[in-house]
Amino acid sequence: LGNTFNRHFGFSPESARKDVEIYYADAHNAAAKLTGASWFDYLHLMKVNDEWKIVNIIYEPLPREQWQG
Repeated sequence: LGNTFNRHFGFSPESARKDVEIYYADAHNAAAKLTGASWFDYLHLMKVNDEWKIVNIIYEPLPREQWQG
């Protein structure tokens, strides 16, 4: 996901930041943060039929001085 958005916004998919922090995870639910080159997303995930699905995304742009990529 980070590679896709980095490429879409003109950042290198190979070298741009794409960090993931997992805040919570159990057998059926998870919360994580994805930090890309110029934004971050808070993700809520749910396991459905043995596959993880994103059920909610909260997007926040980073200030330009924090862009990396």
